[in-house]
Amino acid sequence: MEMKIRYVLKNKTTGKIEIKIYFIEQIEKGLHKLFDIENYDIISRDLFTGKQDKYCKDIYECDIWERDGFIGIVLFKYSTWIFEKAPSSKFYQYPSFYSNAKYGILIGNRHQNPELLEDKY
Repeated sequence: MEMKIRYVLKNKTTGKIEIKIYFIEQIEKGLHKLFDIENYDIISRDLFTGKQDKYCKDIYECDIWERDGFIGIVLFKYSTWIFEKAPSSKFYQYPSFYSNAKYGILIGNRHQNPELLEDKY
């Protein structure tokens, strides 16, 4: 698995939040060559988990995932990837990330959809 990182950026001029995804080798060759870094504030660097949801969308750290009423944020804690329950979730049980990631769907991320987390993160 190649390491991918999702950069969440805020344009200093427009205030618009943008997402850019790069492989680590692209970054090592020079981030300044990929986009005009002077016009952006880096909000977050989210690691790729190596998993995809049921629609084959890549799952990154800080994504918001849903399955059968459970809503969770993807976090790296305790040396592993987990779903941490969002306050808006109907259920309290925390499903295993590795065995459940491919059965749920991504419904957003904490940067562009903070309302899904009710400001917990």
